[in-house]
Amino acid sequence: MGGELTSYPIVPAFEDDIRERAACLRDHGVVPTLAVIRNNRGEGGSDKYFEKKVGLAKDLGLMVLAVSVFDGDELAPYVEVYNDNPRVHGILTEHPSTSTPEDDAAVRRVINRYKDVDGSAKDSYFPANTPSAICRFLKGNGIDYEGSRVGIFGRGRVGGRLTTLMKNQGARVSTIDKGASEQRVRRALAGCRIIVSAAGAHNDTLTEARLKHVSTEGLVVVDVGWSTHNDKLVPDVPDCVREAVIEGGGFVSAKFGSVGPLATRGVMKNVVTAAERIAMRSAA
Repeated sequence: MGGELTSYPIVPAFEDDIRERAACLRDHGVVPTLAVIRNNRGEGGSDKYFEKKVGLAKDLGLMVLAVSVFDGDELAPYVEVYNDNPRVHGILTEHPSTSTPEDDAAVRRVINRYKDVDGSAKDSYFPANTPSAICRFLKGNGIDYEGSRVGIFGRGRVGGRLTTLMKNQGARVSTIDKGASEQRVRRALAGCRIIVSAAGAHNDTLTEARLKHVSTEGLVVVDVGWSTHNDKLVPDVPDCVREAVIEGGGFVSAKFGSVGPLATRGVMKNVVTAAERIAMRSAA
């Protein structure tokens, strides 16, 4: 039997590092500060989730400034305000549900590369945060992917950058686009030791039919894709597939408590790094 993988064994040491570095900055009069520009609608319990993240940031020694915007508002002007604020070290945007690709591109175009703590822009000083969290999650669970075959569903901001990141670290990666033929999918999954679903397509990535062509013994499945299905937020990989992987001797990332906590703390770590960079430049 396999089981679920979580980030709980990894988080404490990660938090201790952030907390110690933030305390050192505070001792020198610098408060690591994150500005979050977020949708004001608070749908799906997002307000409570956000409050938890703010509480965590405070516990780690960071300050969070939150700005709510209305659907339809352009985010780029808000970003530019914090670009020019020397007391803000990191900027994070939560895009409204009505934002367009043009809006997203505008934010990535104007954000200060040294304050882009989510690594959203191509020229960001920081690596893309969620892909980095996925790699940290795997390594923290003792899964070394160097030289391993990895299948990644989705070529978007997460899947595309994860492909590059893992290839640079020696993994043999096959990326599977939405709408790929079954032949293409099966060929990409053949011999995979790790499968990552980052497509945001429920039950359209690693399905029961496709799993039959994959050896589940020792297989690792990481699911970071979410989408709305029947008015509910659901992961890419359905429960029946998760259960089949575990019963077959494989491992699956837990729905909650896996990559997400590491991604959240990754942003905070980057805020501290940005604050350290400014503090060192000021002291020089």
